[in-house]
Amino acid sequence: MVSIRNTQIDPDNSLGTDYLSADAWEDDWGGVANSGDCVGEDELAQGTCICTGGSDDPWGKVAIDGWTSSDATRYPRLWTDPDDVYRHPGRWASGNYYRIGFVSGRYPQIEIKVEFSRVEGIAVKWRAQVDTRAGIHVRAGGVVVADCIVHGSADSTARGIQVGPFSSANDVRVINCNCYIFSGENAWAFHSSAISGGAKVLLYQCQAANGYNGFLTDTATTYIRNCIASVTGDSFNGSFTEATNNAYRTGSDPGTGGLDISDNTEAEIFTDPDNDDYTLLEDRNNPVLSKGTDLSDDPDWPVTTDFSGAERVTYSLGFDDLPVFSLYYPTMREALQNHICWWSLDAIRMKGTYHP
Repeated sequence: MVSIRNTQIDPDNSLGTDYLSADAWEDDWGGVANSGDCVGEDELAQGTCICTGGSDDPWGKVAIDGWTSSDATRYPRLWTDPDDVYRHPGRWASGNYYRIGFVSGRYPQIEIKVEFSRVEGIAVKWRAQVDTRAGIHVRAGGVVVADCIVHGSADSTARGIQVGPFSSANDVRVINCNCYIFSGENAWAFHSSAISGGAKVLLYQCQAANGYNGFLTDTATTYIRNCIASVTGDSFNGSFTEATNNAYRTGSDPGTGGLDISDNTEAEIFTDPDNDDYTLLEDRNNPVLSKGTDLSDDPDWPVTTDFSGAERVTYSLGFDDLPVFSLYYPTMREALQNHICWWSLDAIRMKGTYHP
């Protein structure tokens, strides 16, 4: 029976803290004996990140490397618990949200070289001006990166999340992730490249916003589903093995079931783009509402929650999900005050979004 070795990472050193940074956790193999031998010790090494005093992770980088792992039960896992208050709110935010800020010369900020590793619910701010660098760089098969955000910069030419190069038969999953403000002309929010050995890259429910380029694939078997590319350059580039139900602002549908959002402003899709909040705007007229395919029974990786851990109910596009809106009829007073016919179907609004 696999046991979970849970340790606490807190830059503010609260009671019960085992490590002050994710890097210190990794250097100590998360407390797993024999240089992080999760297989031999029959352990899942779980580093739970919290932030009790509002401080960034002080080292600004972590490279998961050298561990011994196998399948989906014995591996290192760096995460924030969605049931805690320390997971990011879908955007880069200060306060008690755990985050890895940019420290000059330390990049990529999260590098994953161990098969089957998982990184979940981590916020990264990435400012490097190097095309070949990434905020999160996956260099091994079987990895899961989920519920993460990568905040770029206006002149960055780097990548948000890069998958490859590596050779493996084990698929990589990038789920519910948001990379935004990668605005340099050579920048890409997501890039899968130089992968051999039969591994697939699954990009599910991800989004690129307020940047120049969205999703790029080359020499990789890449499946992309329910994603949003709200960018000014190329929304999608390369030959995707399968692309279904993706939104694009520029260019054309990379596969089937796509949604053209070129006539929609970011303010019609996202909560507060002027302040870098790219969670979905809760409005029945949001064009991405319920436009995704239900991935709860996906044979490669079922998706049942959004980035916050909330259950997906509408399978809206992107890393967030929208609620089911119920029909709302204005009262007689509302109808008279706003000069609309009480019996008019045009008066019907969705509950919580009635704006005369």
